[in-house]
Amino acid sequence: MDKVELISVSEIVSIEADKGYTVFKTMHFKTFISSKQFSTFEFIIEKFSFFVKVSRGIFINLNYVKNYSKGEYCVTRMINNEDFDISRRKKAEILSIL
Repeated sequence: MDKVELISVSEIVSIEADKGYTVFKTMHFKTFISSKQFSTFEFIIEKFSFFVKVSRGIFINLNYVKNYSKGEYCVTRMINNEDFDISRRKKAEILSIL
């Protein structure tokens, strides 16, 4: 049975593009997949200051960053223990926010 799940933006830990789909992961360790492309959601997510684009096709919610490394390669670990590499171009911007 197909159904539409409505989730609160504040519950989203990360949003990722995946081959024409968009994957949402929540603070409750649930994963939701939308058949809509990432770009469909991008302009909406950018309006929320707690979301930041860490690399092409990935937004993370800064409220759910557990820790980060700031060496040559910057990696954020989220509360769901998922790691995201931060692109070189975004590194300074994101570290200044964290």
